[in-house]
Amino acid sequence: MKTLHLFLLAALAGTFSCNNPGNAGDSANSDSTAAQQPPAANDSGLLLVANKLDNTLFFINAETLELVDSTTTGNDPHEAVVTPDGRTAYTANMTGNSLSVIDMNTLEEVRRIDLSKYQQPHGLAITSDGKNLYVTTEGTQTVLEIDVAADSILRVFKSGQQGTHMAALSKDESTLYAPNLGSGTTTVIDLEAGEVIKTLATGEGTEGIDVSPDGKEIWITARSGSVAVVNAESNEIEATLPAAGLPIRVKFTPDGKQALVSCMQADEVIVFDVAERKPIKRIKTGAGPVGVLIRPDGEVAFVANTEGNNVSVIDMKTLEVSETIPAGDTPDGMAFR
Repeated sequence: MKTLHLFLLAALAGTFSCNNPGNAGDSANSDSTAAQQPPAANDSGLLLVANKLDNTLFFINAETLELVDSTTTGNDPHEAVVTPDGRTAYTANMTGNSLSVIDMNTLEEVRRIDLSKYQQPHGLAITSDGKNLYVTTEGTQTVLEIDVAADSILRVFKSGQQGTHMAALSKDESTLYAPNLGSGTTTVIDLEAGEVIKTLATGEGTEGIDVSPDGKEIWITARSGSVAVVNAESNEIEATLPAAGLPIRVKFTPDGKQALVSCMQADEVIVFDVAERKPIKRIKTGAGPVGVLIRPDGEVAFVANTEGNNVSVIDMKTLEVSETIPAGDTPDGMAFR
């Protein structure tokens, strides 16, 4: 394993308020080569890494693993998401009570959406047409539906549960699932009916979630040491899998054959055989693995080590860590463009 030494290529972008978006052309890094020529949508693209205590978002070339650029965000960015057209990214700034809006052409924060009425935004999910963004807010036990074009809230769904943490859309995008960290439950929202239809008991410290590529299963981690397997058609728990070591996040491979579960206390990622619902390997990572993301080609996985301030790169053929790349202070959520 080797560590790549990365250097910033440009100064950090300035911050903007929602009322004063500012002029991206006036930013200190607007004339950088990286900002003018971001990777094309059909190449290996960019890995976005949210660094909570730095209040930054890193942009890393997902193939060369080199740092391309970075931008400032609101306070305490936990999760990130990119619109399907690749033009815009968002970070959920938990203690900043805001969303940062990032222009993916300039790789700069261009404005912030004020969510001070809805405290502690955290989880993010976006529809395939890029029109609606869903944001969980832990402080007010809600899921917000935001009109991306207008930066306005369309609907507010009350979970009635403590610590509404992450968000995931069903394959047909008719249902939203929101794990509740404090209550040990997962809220199921029928988006067409506009109401909560079920609350599943998914384990103490329910946190991470992912939907299988075929849309048939939802896997949900619980810090108490388990992964709940939910049938997407019936919204019932079919199985509960043991996962020792404080499981935090789960991510399916693009072919749906494997699922990776980060275990923060064990400093490991568990690789599950999805069909067999059994672990096939535990991979040592850096300190405090949390966010997990798999490159769209399925060849490489990235694990954000929040206590090690770096990202482990896993070769999905050998199931071994092949590289470790530096990140900012307490990296957490990640996204691809």
